[in-house]
Amino acid sequence: MTLDTTNQDNQRFLKISTQFGSAMLSVYGGQLLSWKPADQKHDCLYLSPQASFDSGKAIRGGIPICWPWFGKRPNSPSHGIARVSMWNLDHVSETAEQVHIVLRLLPADDMPVAFLSINIRQSILTMRLQTTARRQACTLTEAFHNYFRVGDLAYCHVSGLDHLLFTDFAQKSPVIGNLPSQDPGILRFHGPIDRVYETNNNPSRDITICDEVFRRQIRISTQGSASIIVWNPWAEGARQLADMPDGDWSQFICVEPANAFKQSVRLEPGHTHSITQTISVSPLS
Repeated sequence: MTLDTTNQDNQRFLKISTQFGSAMLSVYGGQLLSWKPADQKHDCLYLSPQASFDSGKAIRGGIPICWPWFGKRPNSPSHGIARVSMWNLDHVSETAEQVHIVLRLLPADDMPVAFLSINIRQSILTMRLQTTARRQACTLTEAFHNYFRVGDLAYCHVSGLDHLLFTDFAQKSPVIGNLPSQDPGILRFHGPIDRVYETNNNPSRDITICDEVFRRQIRISTQGSASIIVWNPWAEGARQLADMPDGDWSQFICVEPANAFKQSVRLEPGHTHSITQTISVSPLS
């Protein structure tokens, strides 16, 4: 394993090169920016070429950590403090089977503590976010805000969300529904989408992105999440994002294991909750 810890614009990055492939981690945000398995021509994650790495701003792309809240709060960072905070890099190691990384975020003011564990294996990435309440109880919402790189969103679909109720916030008025019965389990993209799916109290689920251009499928297996979020701004929304080229909306889809909005987690002092995702990539059959 080759580790290259670099500092750029007062930020710290961990560049990893192994037999399993390559990856890059920003200690600011505890955010994985790149993951490219050795057998893949293209990165599995999308990182905007116009992403900002300025302190206090979220990095557009990779896998931002939304924690300890998801969404907006008055006078507070959108999607929580984790993605705009400097984490501690506690541990990096390699075995014949995997690379293992642990980061820690210990906020002030009796907020909960977070540990992020990242394991990189051959074509498999596992991430576990563990939250422990300290002296005060907390109500937790969270997400792995995955930006998955695709060849062309018009030639992709997502499966594994069949029979789940969702709320779509991309419309002027939120729409509540489920997938059409004539096309069960297949979600294709024809415009902006911002859906929050409820997993029917089943915290373990498999969702698959099928990419016909890159000829691969990306599978996301979840544990500890009661929500799945699917987001893409489409052309109109991308033009409103200063940190993304206008045309890049077609190069990614966000599929996010989460506990969001009413699917929150209540933690009493000393209690712990974990959300886990395992991402695997394989050829499209």
